[in-house]
Amino acid sequence: MNEKLQQLLSLDVSEYTEKKGNLTYLSWASAWREFIKVYPEATYTVKKDENGQCWFGNPENGYMVYTTVTADELTHEMWLPVMDNRNKSMMKPDSFAINKTVMRCLTKNLAIFGLGLYIYQGSDLPEAGEPTELDRLTLKNKEIYFKLREKLGQESLDEAIKMNINAVTGIMKSGDESRITELHDILTDVEV
Repeated sequence: MNEKLQQLLSLDVSEYTEKKGNLTYLSWASAWREFIKVYPEATYTVKKDENGQCWFGNPENGYMVYTTVTADELTHEMWLPVMDNRNKSMMKPDSFAINKTVMRCLTKNLAIFGLGLYIYQGSDLPEAGEPTELDRLTLKNKEIYFKLREKLGQESLDEAIKMNINAVTGIMKSGDESRITELHDILTDVEV
């Protein structure tokens, strides 16, 4: 496993978190400070439209913001809906809500690299030592997802997922060990 990924996965950032309701939030400033200790050359961007607005959506469906983080030639994009203090989509967000969501999105983006990822898994602290097989699979699946999304585009990827989800579910429910093993091999060996 990549040494920097291991370092971020095992980093305890709990002293920089606060609880709001049943959710734990990591301070964006603390998250960025800890992240650049591992990746000092890292950069992030906030996606903006041609008018310089960093929120996308409409008053009927709500709004989203997007960030991109690049570290050691690895780039991940993340998105987050603009929400109120009850975690419900805001149909008419103000600039404060948008700004707060952008910074939460950045923090979530850093978690894709491993920093505070355990918070999104519902754990209080990172597990010491080597990441579990589930941790490795989760990160691998996310890498595959982002590569496919970059190549196909979100709409095409969504359509492909819908078309294949029933087939995969059928194989998993069948209990046929050879088909499940074959599916596992295909999914773990996929090159994107």
